[in-house]
Amino acid sequence: MNTQSYIASGILEAYALGKLSVDEGRDVERLVALYPELKAHMDQLGDQNTGKVRGNMDLKEALSKIEASEREAFIRVVEGSPNIQIKKVNVVSRWSLVLILLLLVSLIFNMFFFGQMKKSQAKIREIAAQNSSMAYKIESEIEKIDHLKLKMAHFLNDNNIHIRMAGSGLSPTAYANVFWDKNTKAVFLSADNLPEPPKGHQYQLWAIEEGKAPVDAGVIEYSPWVQQLKTIEGTVKAFAVTLEKEGGTVIPSTDRTYVIGSLENQ
Repeated sequence: MNTQSYIASGILEAYALGKLSVDEGRDVERLVALYPELKAHMDQLGDQNTGKVRGNMDLKEALSKIEASEREAFIRVVEGSPNIQIKKVNVVSRWSLVLILLLLVSLIFNMFFFGQMKKSQAKIREIAAQNSSMAYKIESEIEKIDHLKLKMAHFLNDNNIHIRMAGSGLSPTAYANVFWDKNTKAVFLSADNLPEPPKGHQYQLWAIEEGKAPVDAGVIEYSPWVQQLKTIEGTVKAFAVTLEKEGGTVIPSTDRTYVIGSLENQ
């Protein structure tokens, strides 16, 4: 057997370090017993390991005076076992970085689209407000047109007696129009330009006959619409509007007459 080649293979060192299997260890022990060169090399290996252990023990005793916090770190550096392998471990994996990046991108897009959504909602509310305002204006204009149509119909109705009531000293610029149906005796009034009545008061229309007390023709709603009031019989000479307490009265407040119109010129 070529003992030098066997020694050079490192199998004896592996045996000394306990790295061989049971069967491999038995083969080494058998050959060491047969060949003195192998036994001498094994003894040399044993002496080296014993010296290393002894040296390490002496070193630890010498370091006993070093503070505990420094001694442990120093022993780890000096003893440095070949069996210990230090491997760098990435705390954050590549896939984790990808997921974090995707999360950031998603967050940015969400913030962007949320901002766009808020702008769109504000624009929609603005358009809705404009449409609502426009719809109100259109509805108001339609009401005015309907009022003018109805008023024109009363003007053109041959059965109606039209009386224009002009403003008195209380309100010189005020005026209103009365339409009295000659057949049905129904009275219609258009409060075209009467001042807005104070709170708790209403205008009231009166039919005036010669030598008689004024007849209540109905309380007037403050509205631009032509409104139908009461039916008036008799020989009416004039119509007048007074300001009364809300709900009207049976006796007119002649000192608060706002408009009056005569039938003499009709």
